[in-house]
Amino acid sequence: MSTLDATCHGEARTIDGERIYVVSVRLTASELDAVLSTFDEASASSPSAADCRAVARPIVVAVRDALGGG
Repeated sequence: MSTLDATCHGEARTIDGERIYVVSVRLTASELDAVLSTFDEASASSPSAADCRAVARPIVVAVRDALGGG
């Protein structure tokens, strides 16, 4: 089970009139090492969709929940 965690701290100011949200992401050194070890900057398909999803999903859930949509 992943220990990756995201927390949405709510709305912040705006950038060029667009609302922004402040989100913290926490993961263990081994989780970060695993993502970095598979990343190939020269490849347009790196990181893989599965690796991206593992990071993106906790962020989306945190923002959704903070906005009362959970």
